[in-house]
Amino acid sequence: MGSVGKINFVSPETGLEYTPDLYSAIRSLVHQEKIRVFEVNAAKLKGHVGLYRSDSKRLILYEGVEPERSKMYMVHEATHAIQDWKDLAPKKVKYKETDAFIAGAVAAVTVNKDTNVLEHPKAEEPAVELVLAGQATRGNAAWTQAYADVVKAVEVDESYSAIAEKVHDWNEKKGEEAVLRAALVHFKVAEFLATMGVDIFTKVSRFIPGQR
Repeated sequence: MGSVGKINFVSPETGLEYTPDLYSAIRSLVHQEKIRVFEVNAAKLKGHVGLYRSDSKRLILYEGVEPERSKMYMVHEATHAIQDWKDLAPKKVKYKETDAFIAGAVAAVTVNKDTNVLEHPKAEEPAVELVLAGQATRGNAAWTQAYADVVKAVEVDESYSAIAEKVHDWNEKKGEEAVLRAALVHFKVAEFLATMGVDIFTKVSRFIPGQR
Protein backbone atom coordinates (compact mmCIF):
# COMPACT_ATOMS: atom_id res chain seq x y z
CA MET A 1 0.00 0.00 0.00
CA GLY A 2 3.07 2.24 0.23
CA SER A 3 2.78 5.72 1.71
CA VAL A 4 -1.04 5.74 2.01
CA GLY A 5 -1.34 2.58 4.09
CA LYS A 6 -1.68 4.42 7.40
CA ILE A 7 -4.09 7.16 6.30
CA ASN A 8 -7.18 6.55 8.39
CA PHE A 9 -9.06 9.50 9.84
CA VAL A 10 -12.46 11.16 10.00
CA SER A 11 -12.57 14.84 9.11
CA PRO A 12 -14.44 16.85 11.77
CA GLU A 13 -15.52 19.41 9.17
CA THR A 14 -16.11 17.62 5.86
CA GLY A 15 -17.33 14.46 7.57
CA LEU A 16 -15.39 12.22 5.17
CA GLU A 17 -13.56 9.16 6.41
CA TYR A 18 -10.25 8.69 4.60
CA THR A 19 -8.91 5.14 4.37
CA PRO A 20 -6.24 3.35 2.33
CA ASP A 21 -8.94 1.64 0.25
CA LEU A 22 -10.12 5.00 -1.09
CA TYR A 23 -6.64 5.83 -2.34
CA SER A 24 -6.54 2.41 -3.98
CA ALA A 25 -9.82 3.26 -5.68
CA ILE A 26 -8.31 6.50 -7.03
CA ARG A 27 -5.40 4.45 -8.32
CA SER A 28 -7.88 2.22 -10.10
CA LEU A 29 -9.68 5.22 -11.63
CA VAL A 30 -6.34 6.42 -12.98
CA HIS A 31 -5.70 2.98 -14.45
CA GLN A 32 -9.12 3.11 -16.11
CA GLU A 33 -8.30 6.63 -17.37
CA LYS A 34 -11.32 8.11 -15.61
CA ILE A 35 -8.74 10.36 -13.96
CA ARG A 36 -5.85 11.48 -16.15
CA VAL A 37 -2.46 12.22 -14.61
CA PHE A 38 -0.12 14.79 -16.14
CA GLU A 39 3.29 16.13 -15.19
CA VAL A 40 4.14 19.64 -16.35
CA ASN A 41 7.08 22.00 -16.05
CA ALA A 42 6.68 24.08 -12.89
CA ALA A 43 9.78 26.24 -13.15
CA LYS A 44 7.68 29.41 -13.04
CA LEU A 45 4.98 28.17 -10.68
CA LYS A 46 6.57 28.88 -7.31
CA GLY A 47 4.65 27.48 -4.39
CA HIS A 48 2.66 25.05 -6.52
CA VAL A 49 3.39 21.32 -6.43
CA GLY A 50 0.17 19.83 -7.74
CA LEU A 51 -3.40 20.46 -8.76
CA TYR A 52 -6.59 18.43 -9.10
CA ARG A 53 -9.17 19.62 -11.64
CA SER A 54 -12.62 18.18 -10.94
CA ASP A 55 -14.08 19.62 -14.14
CA SER A 56 -11.71 17.71 -16.40
CA LYS A 57 -10.77 14.87 -13.99
CA ARG A 58 -7.10 15.74 -14.28
CA LEU A 59 -4.47 15.33 -11.60
CA ILE A 60 -1.56 17.60 -12.47
CA LEU A 61 1.88 17.28 -10.92
CA TYR A 62 4.71 19.73 -11.44
CA GLU A 63 8.26 18.88 -12.44
CA GLY A 64 11.29 20.21 -10.63
CA VAL A 65 10.09 19.34 -7.12
CA GLU A 66 12.16 17.24 -4.72
CA PRO A 67 10.90 13.61 -4.74
CA GLU A 68 9.80 13.50 -1.09
CA ARG A 69 7.71 16.67 -1.41
CA SER A 70 6.34 15.50 -4.75
CA LYS A 71 5.12 12.22 -3.26
CA MET A 72 3.45 14.10 -0.39
CA TYR A 73 1.57 16.25 -2.86
CA MET A 74 0.53 13.25 -4.94
CA VAL A 75 -1.38 12.13 -1.86
CA HIS A 76 -2.61 15.69 -1.21
CA GLU A 77 -4.12 15.91 -4.69
CA ALA A 78 -5.46 12.35 -4.55
CA THR A 79 -7.32 13.44 -1.40
CA HIS A 80 -9.04 16.15 -3.43
CA ALA A 81 -9.93 13.50 -5.99
CA ILE A 82 -11.55 11.46 -3.21
CA GLN A 83 -13.57 14.51 -2.15
CA ASP A 84 -14.72 14.95 -5.73
CA TRP A 85 -15.63 11.32 -6.37
CA LYS A 86 -17.33 10.95 -2.98
CA ASP A 87 -19.75 13.70 -4.07
CA LEU A 88 -18.76 15.83 -1.08
CA ALA A 89 -21.31 18.56 -0.35
CA PRO A 90 -20.14 22.18 -0.71
CA LYS A 91 -17.59 23.00 1.99
CA LYS A 92 -15.19 25.84 2.70
CA VAL A 93 -11.85 25.61 0.92
CA LYS A 94 -9.97 25.66 4.22
CA TYR A 95 -11.59 22.40 5.34
CA LYS A 96 -10.96 20.58 2.07
CA GLU A 97 -7.36 21.74 2.13
CA THR A 98 -6.93 20.75 5.77
CA ASP A 99 -8.04 17.21 4.97
CA ALA A 100 -5.54 17.09 2.10
CA PHE A 101 -2.66 18.55 4.11
CA ILE A 102 -3.20 16.03 6.91
CA ALA A 103 -3.37 13.09 4.50
CA GLY A 104 -0.23 14.24 2.71
CA ALA A 105 1.57 14.74 6.01
CA VAL A 106 0.64 11.24 7.21
CA ALA A 107 1.99 9.79 3.97
CA ALA A 108 5.23 11.77 4.26
CA VAL A 109 5.83 10.77 7.89
CA THR A 110 5.01 7.15 7.11
CA VAL A 111 7.82 7.09 4.55
CA ASN A 112 10.25 9.18 6.61
CA LYS A 113 9.54 9.96 10.26
CA ASP A 114 12.17 12.71 10.14
CA THR A 115 10.76 14.38 7.04
CA ASN A 116 11.16 18.14 6.69
CA VAL A 117 8.72 18.67 3.81
CA LEU A 118 5.53 19.33 5.78
CA GLU A 119 4.01 22.68 4.85
CA HIS A 120 2.74 23.51 8.37
CA PRO A 121 4.81 21.23 10.63
CA LYS A 122 3.86 22.74 14.00
CA ALA A 123 0.18 22.21 13.25
CA GLU A 124 0.39 19.05 11.17
CA GLU A 125 2.70 16.95 13.35
CA PRO A 126 0.25 16.62 16.31
CA ALA A 127 -2.54 15.71 13.87
CA VAL A 128 -0.33 13.09 12.22
CA GLU A 129 0.52 11.56 15.60
CA LEU A 130 -3.17 11.12 16.37
CA VAL A 131 -3.86 9.56 12.97
CA LEU A 132 -0.99 7.09 13.35
CA ALA A 133 -2.19 6.25 16.88
CA GLY A 134 -5.67 5.44 15.56
CA GLN A 135 -7.20 8.32 17.53
CA ALA A 136 -8.38 10.53 14.64
CA THR A 137 -11.99 9.60 15.27
CA ARG A 138 -15.34 11.28 15.76
CA GLY A 139 -15.83 12.63 19.26
CA ASN A 140 -12.14 12.67 20.20
CA ALA A 141 -11.56 16.16 21.60
CA ALA A 142 -7.80 15.99 21.08
CA TRP A 143 -8.30 15.15 17.40
CA THR A 144 -10.87 17.90 16.94
CA GLN A 145 -8.44 20.41 18.42
CA ALA A 146 -5.49 19.15 16.36
CA TYR A 147 -7.61 19.40 13.22
CA ALA A 148 -8.66 22.94 14.15
CA ASP A 149 -5.00 23.92 14.54
CA VAL A 150 -4.28 22.78 10.97
CA VAL A 151 -7.31 24.78 9.78
CA LYS A 152 -5.81 27.88 11.41
CA ALA A 153 -2.50 27.24 9.65
CA VAL A 154 -4.30 26.99 6.29
CA GLU A 155 -6.19 30.22 7.00
CA VAL A 156 -2.93 32.19 7.26
CA ASP A 157 -1.10 30.33 4.48
CA GLU A 158 -0.49 32.92 1.75
CA SER A 159 -1.57 30.41 -0.89
CA TYR A 160 -5.02 30.02 0.67
CA SER A 161 -5.73 33.03 2.89
CA ALA A 162 -7.70 34.86 0.19
CA ILE A 163 -9.93 31.87 -0.58
CA ALA A 164 -10.02 30.01 2.76
CA GLU A 165 -13.61 31.02 3.53
CA LYS A 166 -14.87 30.43 0.01
CA VAL A 167 -17.39 27.62 -0.31
CA HIS A 168 -16.32 25.19 -3.00
CA ASP A 169 -18.49 22.56 -4.68
CA TRP A 170 -16.84 19.63 -6.45
CA ASN A 171 -20.16 18.42 -7.74
CA GLU A 172 -20.25 19.41 -11.38
CA LYS A 173 -21.46 15.82 -11.82
CA LYS A 174 -23.58 13.83 -9.41
CA GLY A 175 -23.44 10.11 -8.79
CA GLU A 176 -19.66 9.78 -8.94
CA GLU A 177 -19.52 7.96 -5.61
CA ALA A 178 -21.04 4.89 -7.26
CA VAL A 179 -18.18 4.94 -9.78
CA LEU A 180 -15.68 5.25 -6.93
CA ARG A 181 -17.21 2.21 -5.21
CA ALA A 182 -17.02 0.27 -8.46
CA ALA A 183 -13.37 1.27 -8.83
CA LEU A 184 -12.68 -0.04 -5.34
CA VAL A 185 -14.21 -3.39 -6.28
CA HIS A 186 -12.12 -3.37 -9.45
CA PHE A 187 -8.97 -2.79 -7.41
CA LYS A 188 -9.78 -5.58 -4.96
CA VAL A 189 -10.32 -7.97 -7.88
CA ALA A 190 -6.98 -6.84 -9.29
CA GLU A 191 -5.29 -7.55 -5.96
CA PHE A 192 -6.79 -11.04 -5.96
CA LEU A 193 -5.59 -11.67 -9.51
CA ALA A 194 -2.15 -10.38 -8.58
CA THR A 195 -1.86 -13.05 -5.88
CA MET A 196 -2.35 -15.58 -8.67
CA GLY A 197 0.39 -14.02 -10.77
CA VAL A 198 -1.82 -11.86 -12.98
CA ASP A 199 -0.70 -8.24 -12.66
CA ILE A 200 -3.15 -5.99 -14.50
CA PHE A 201 -1.46 -2.85 -13.18
CA THR A 202 1.86 -3.25 -15.00
CA LYS A 203 1.19 -0.08 -16.99
CA VAL A 204 -0.09 2.04 -14.12
CA SER A 205 1.54 5.47 -13.83
CA ARG A 206 4.32 5.81 -11.27
CA PHE A 207 2.52 8.93 -10.04
CA ILE A 208 -0.36 7.01 -8.47
CA PRO A 209 -0.40 7.20 -4.64
CA GLY A 210 0.95 4.02 -3.12
CA GLN A 211 2.84 3.04 -6.28
CA ARG A 212 6.52 2.44 -5.60
